[in-house]
Amino acid sequence: MKNGLCRLVSLLGLAILAGCASGEPSAKDSTELSAPFNAQSVVFKNNSSAWIMGNNGSGQLGNGATANLATPAVLKLSFSLDGNRSAVSVGGSHTLAFQRQAMANYSTVWAWGSNGAGQLGRSPASLGTSSTPVKVGGFSAPITAVAAGGTHSLALDANGAVWAWGGNTYGQAAFSNLSTVRSVPAMVPGLGITATGIAAGGSHSIAYNATQVMAWGRNVNGQLGNGSTTDSITPVLVQGLTGVTKVAAGGSHNLALVGSGQLWVWGYNGFGQLGDGTIVDRTAPELIVIPGNLTVIDIGAGLDHSVVLTADGRVWTWGYNLAGQLGYATLPNLYLALPTRIETDENGNPFDNVARIVLVGGHHTIVQKGDGTYWVWGYNAYGQLGDGTTTNRFAPRQITLP
Repeated sequence: MKNGLCRLVSLLGLAILAGCASGEPSAKDSTELSAPFNAQSVVFKNNSSAWIMGNNGSGQLGNGATANLATPAVLKLSFSLDGNRSAVSVGGSHTLAFQRQAMANYSTVWAWGSNGAGQLGRSPASLGTSSTPVKVGGFSAPITAVAAGGTHSLALDANGAVWAWGGNTYGQAAFSNLSTVRSVPAMVPGLGITATGIAAGGSHSIAYNATQVMAWGRNVNGQLGNGSTTDSITPVLVQGLTGVTKVAAGGSHNLALVGSGQLWVWGYNGFGQLGDGTIVDRTAPELIVIPGNLTVIDIGAGLDHSVVLTADGRVWTWGYNLAGQLGYATLPNLYLALPTRIETDENGNPFDNVARIVLVGGHHTIVQKGDGTYWVWGYNAYGQLGDGTTTNRFAPRQITLP
């Protein structure tokens, strides 16, 4: 488990050791990122506002301040999200949203938080951080989706083209000069598909449609899924996938959901986050069967853990678990390498009737039940669970959003 001491120390809230990531996340791979990475929660509320809580040291909550929030607040937006729940994406220390006005055939991207690698679409020399949304320009078609990675950003346009900007150390922004950040969005060359979806990991990027999945960027753990561990600036074909309806990119691992309800995984597996019972990395996708051969209907990936929702309204998790990110009432192990169902909430009541996965952060999860209530668990040192405390939660806890 590479750099495991760094992860252990940071999650316990102690000083980060020399050699661990600090300040602007390095985004080399999941185990080299510090605990504040992806420790904010920004959740769609309606077409003009979002709920915010958690880490705000770089202004990634967008409320004009840099103080962390342990109690949820409402972020009023100056632009419309057009009722789209997927219009917001949280990254390592920045947040993206897209404005869509279909009647005018117009849309654009807004960004806030850290800009140390140009992930807000500005030169880092001119804008280090922004605690309020700034407009990202340069797109030639309406934007239909955004994805925020470790220090890079992606946008999907209505023509199926993908745009990338920000950190590019491993080619995740598809820029040939690895030593230079891409602070202005540019269309990803050589994509090879008309994309319908995108996902951004710690230092890798994914675009997909119903027949093919393409990936580029960091690949030391096989997160590009092409059978190798060689980084790639140019999109490469992820092997053996078809019928994909959603991809979730974690720090250095990925989950893919296909239309039949099957789950495929690949990439880094040092904490069992692929769910195949091992801690062996996989350079190509492998099929994971949920016990009982249950149908998967939603997926999410954290830095080093995985979350899926099955058709019976139950949640299954696996991977890293030091801060309670697997949602079990007790801490069974540092990690679990097989899918395990969350049986009960913090009060011992059956945990079921879950309708969707709302957000999977670095080490925390938010879901919504069929009755409209929101439930959270995992790492909470920055207040990202929104329960008014900074106490980690090892079992689902209901929160109230204003």
